[in-house]
Amino acid sequence: MAERATATAAFRDVPVLVSALSATAVAAFFLDYLSPFIDAPAGAYGSEDGQILGVGEYFAFTALVVGAVLFVWTRLGRLPGGIVTAVVAAASVPNDVFNDFEHLPAQLWPLAGAVVADAALRWLAAAGPRLLPVAAGALIPLLVWLTHLIGVELSIGIIWSPELRGGAVVLTTLAGAVAGGLCLGRPDTRSTHGAGAG
Repeated sequence: MAERATATAAFRDVPVLVSALSATAVAAFFLDYLSPFIDAPAGAYGSEDGQILGVGEYFAFTALVVGAVLFVWTRLGRLPGGIVTAVVAAASVPNDVFNDFEHLPAQLWPLAGAVVADAALRWLAAAGPRLLPVAAGALIPLLVWLTHLIGVELSIGIIWSPELRGGAVVLTTLAGAVAGGLCLGRPDTRSTHGAGAG
């Protein structure tokens, strides 16, 4: 009986997960020109205007990825295991196919950061899910962009100053935390869906 209830709950999750992943992939496709996964701005944009555009790319894709994960939270009241990795993959991998994976390490290393974020969020959900949206909003850009920068260094080398690349990571982390905080004021629907990570 418990197995049937679990299977039914997982089946109810499918429309939400498909919506989040497909919306992320479609938005990433149309925002291809702003993709830090493709452009690797920390290694390609040396001019001041290019640096401003590059930081903007990190903010745009932070909004995309964090927004998709928080959408899942607001609909399900929890974060299924692997959701961060799936969303980051939907944002980074499909477009890179059209660009022949030009900066492959800069495109694949963020997936490692997403896996670590998933593991951290599962642990936090078990410890106390109340602040999970804030933690997700902060951990996703922190870990994804840090590992992305490792990939940029391995593929083409970073030309941004430590202050600029550190500032981009810190500011996107703060922006993600604020976005997660906005989900805290939402009416509590989590009691009907369960509060733990799936």
